[in-house]
Formats: sequence, C-alpha cells, structure tokens
Amino acid sequence: MKKLQFSKICKNFGSVVANDNISLSLGEGEILSLLGENGAGKTTVMRMIYCVTPLTSGLLTVNGENVMENMSAVKRGIGVVTQDDSLDYDLNVINNLLVYARYYDLTRDQAVRRANELIEFFQLEEKRNENVRTLSGGMKRRLQIARALINKPSILILDEPSTGLDPQARHHVWAKCHELIEQGVTLLLTTHYMDE
Repeated sequence: MKKLQFSKICKNFGSVVANDNISLSLGEGEILSLLGENGAGKTTVMRMIYCVTPLTSGLLTVNGENVMENMSAVKRGIGVVTQDDSLDYDLNVINNLLVYARYYDLTRDQAVRRANELIEFFQLEEKRNENVRTLSGGMKRRLQIARALINKPSILILDEPSTGLDPQARHHVWAKCHELIEQGVTLLLTTHYMDE
C-alpha cells in the first residue's frame, strides 16, 4: 500500500489555480521534496494532506484513507511541522510534548515514555525542563519535529523545516530526518533551497 497517493488533485481559490492535476505516490520510508519559490503552491499541497484545505477535485489518500471522507483517521497517521513556530511558550520542553500527546489519547505512561524517547533522539536532554523561550532556533525546530512524532506517525510532513536555521542546526535536522527514513517513516517536505 502506498502511504501517500495523489490522483489528479487540483486546488483553486476562485479563479486562481494553486495546484493543477497533480498525480504522484509515495511509499514507506521514501522522501519527496516539493521545491519551488514562495507562492508556488507547496504549502497548499501540504494543507490538503493534513485536512486543513479541501481539494477542488481529484483523489488524495493518506495511509489508504481518503482525506475528504475520513479526516480523523488521516490526522492520526501523520505528523505535521508547519512553517510557523507553534510551540507553547508557557511550557517547558517536556510539557510541550506531554500536552500535545493528549490530542492522540496516549495514556500518561505512554506519553511520558514517548516524550523521553524523543527528547533523547533529538538530543534535548539538558533542556527537558527549560522553558521554550530559552531554546535556540535549532532546538525549537527539533522540538517541533519531536512534537510531530509523538503519535509515531507513518508520514511526517515538514513545511520548510530548515528556514532560518544556521548551518549546524540545519545539518542536525537533516541527520535526524535521514534516521527517521531508515526507520520507515515517509517524509514529505517543502523547501525553496536548491541544495536540499
């Protein structure tokens, strides 16, 4: 089964065509990058996948589920990191993960275990009890990705994941993304950096 399947999807905003007749598929452990300038429609594609923007036409399935018919099942199987920083600045690192885990009905024990795994995976152990405000840009981005993985999604969506990061932080984020691919996670990302 393909993890992500587009069949002639289109998205129009009035008379403006944002996406026109896109067909592609993505399997387990594969990575696809949508490359394009700002305004090219990359984020619109992402928003259709995670059920925020409805398709105008075509068929889009995520883990075999039609995004227009079973949004809750689609959302349970994906992790999403948007361009914008959506961390909770009133909480520390560990609590950002634990609170987010509640959206997925994880028990307290499951949430704590998963949060600790992700803190270790993204090398945030020394910051686990620090307020998010104290983190560097690279650490905040790693925490956002960790939070998107709290539910062990089979598909991770990254919308311009390295924008604004210094070269070392970018390298660390990409190294972790490659580890996720080796674990079988399917990655879909957008970027306007040709080298990525």
